[in-house]
Amino acid sequence: MATFLKKGYVIVATDYQGLGGPGKHQYAQPKSNGMDVINALRAARDFKPAAAGEKAVVYGWSQGGGATIGAAGLGEYAKTAEAVAPIDILGFVAMAPEDIGIEMPDNITSEAEALKAIQAFNHQMGGNVFNFTHLSMLYWGLAAAQPGLNLGDLFTSGAVGKINGIMERKCIHELSASFSYSYGNTYQSMLKTVPANALAWVKSIKRLSPGLQPMAPVVIYWGNNDTVVPPVMHKLYFEAACKKGAVMSRNELPGNQTHFSTPAASEPFYVQWIADRFAGKSVMNGCPNI
Repeated sequence: MATFLKKGYVIVATDYQGLGGPGKHQYAQPKSNGMDVINALRAARDFKPAAAGEKAVVYGWSQGGGATIGAAGLGEYAKTAEAVAPIDILGFVAMAPEDIGIEMPDNITSEAEALKAIQAFNHQMGGNVFNFTHLSMLYWGLAAAQPGLNLGDLFTSGAVGKINGIMERKCIHELSASFSYSYGNTYQSMLKTVPANALAWVKSIKRLSPGLQPMAPVVIYWGNNDTVVPPVMHKLYFEAACKKGAVMSRNELPGNQTHFSTPAASEPFYVQWIADRFAGKSVMNGCPNI
C-alpha cells in the first residue's frame, strides 16, 4: 500500500462478512465477497475525513483476487443498491484470482457422477495441509452461504466438530497449524472416503463462478509456479468472460513466480495500469480476436 499512499490515493481494505464481525465467513463466495468489496468502497467514500472521491479501482490477490473478479461482475449492485449513491469503478486488478466453480463440469446430473467429481476435486485441492485448509474453508464457507448444506456430508463427525471449533477463531496459517498438530500427515482422514449428497455440493460449487460481464476493464496477473490457485481457474474465467464481450487481459509474470511472490512481482505493472484508469486513458483489450 505504501506506493499508493505516497501518490495520494485513499485505500480501504475489505473486512469480509464473518471476519471481524458477526456471522460465519463466506470464504471464496464471489457474490458475498464482491458485495463486501463494493460496500467497503462506499464506506470509504462516505467517511468524510478520508476525502475520498467517487471513482475507484479494485485490486486484490488470492481470495482478494477472487473477490475482485466477483465484484467486477456485480455491475447493477455497484450502480444502485437501496438508494445508496453509486461508485464509479474504473477497473479491476486481480492477482492469482480463484474461480473455483468454473472447473466443475457442467454436465453432471447424477449422484454417481457428482461423487466422482467431488472425490477428484478433493484430491486436486487437498495435496498438502495448506491447500487442504483452503478446501476446508471453502466447504465451510459454502455451508454458511447456502443453507441446507451439511459439512457432515463430506467430513467425519469428529472432523466436523474440530473444524467448527477452530474455523470461527483462526485464519488460514493458524488453521493449517492446528490441522497439522491434530492430524500430522493424516489430515486427509478428516474427509469421508465416500461423501454424501454429492450432487448438491457440485451444484453449490458451480455457483461459485463470478459474473462474466465485468462492469469495467479487468487485468489478471499470475505466476507460472503457482500451486495454490491453479492458473487454469483464471484462464477459464478469462476465456469465458472474453466470449461475453469483456474488456480484459491476462498477463503471465516474468520469472518463475509462486502464489506468494505474485503481489510484489505484479506491482511494477499494476501501479501504472491503475494510474491510467484514473487518468481516463483507453485500455487495450487482451481478449483474443478483439
